[in-house]
Amino acid sequence: MNRIAYFDNVKGILIFLVVFGHMLSSFLEENAFLDAVYLFIFLFHMPLFILIAGYFSKKFHDKGYVKKLAGKLIIPYIIFQLLYTLYYKAFDDPVGFTLVTPRWAMWFLLSLFFWNLMLFVFTKFKNGMWWAVLFSLAAGYIPFVSAELSLSRTFFFFPFFLAGYYLKKEHFLALKKTPYQWTAGFGLTLVFVFLWLLSPIEVKTWLMGKRNYFELADSQLIYAWSYRFCLYLAIALVSLCVLTLIPKRETFFTSYGQHSLYIFLLHLLLVKLVVATPIRDFISENSLYWLLIVFTVAICFITKHRITRKIVDPLVNTTRYFTYQSRNSHG
Repeated sequence: MNRIAYFDNVKGILIFLVVFGHMLSSFLEENAFLDAVYLFIFLFHMPLFILIAGYFSKKFHDKGYVKKLAGKLIIPYIIFQLLYTLYYKAFDDPVGFTLVTPRWAMWFLLSLFFWNLMLFVFTKFKNGMWWAVLFSLAAGYIPFVSAELSLSRTFFFFPFFLAGYYLKKEHFLALKKTPYQWTAGFGLTLVFVFLWLLSPIEVKTWLMGKRNYFELADSQLIYAWSYRFCLYLAIALVSLCVLTLIPKRETFFTSYGQHSLYIFLLHLLLVKLVVATPIRDFISENSLYWLLIVFTVAICFITKHRITRKIVDPLVNTTRYFTYQSRNSHG
């Protein structure tokens, strides 16, 4: 099947922003502009990434799909959870190894597996999308829905995954009409200026979807669902505008999207070398924040490079690698 450059472009831009966002997280509340950039990115980068994942999950009913998905997601989750725990200990990180609470970016692998399983339930409903939103709004009131097993993020982001499942290629391409692009560009500019002027950095905890309402708004618990609903509306509108502006033709970041999984799994190893070393203080003390873009480009390039992929492929595609080795040994 021929790849469609548009979807690789979407993933390429988003994975760049994932890396850049993790880089920015160590510089929050130092600069109002950086805070605005961070919040702007978090308004759409993971929801859209998850929406695209849902779009490519239309074959979940196929025989052996879940088993194959488990090999593709759960095994790398275990491997990289251990790898990151050991790696971060070198930086005196006190976190111990556990499979119950995903560390760092590993939550996405666990949630992606759960989202696919949830399709079996919600696609049976006539108005599955509405039920998914209602379920996600209500889930925040369940005390045990938290960071453990990535349950909070699974439920928070599931409506976007389900929306992606229901969308067709024609829906994405219809956004590429010129009038829509001008409107989208203007709308995104207004959103960014709003974030820059107000700099509501505390909103980031809501955008991450990591915590339940008891942790987020204990004093205003009765209204918490409405805050999340308004956030959903804002995310949906901003995401729609972003999709409108992404080009259809191949670009330099198309290859980023083609190898986004490698970048996602590996980038925090290199981000740590920047934010947990004297480099971070050098950037901060001299206000050389533009270097964060340079480091982000370098990290994306290194982690997607052919040599890197060849080295780590047995860890990323464990099932496929050992199946291939087994066939060769019996060939």
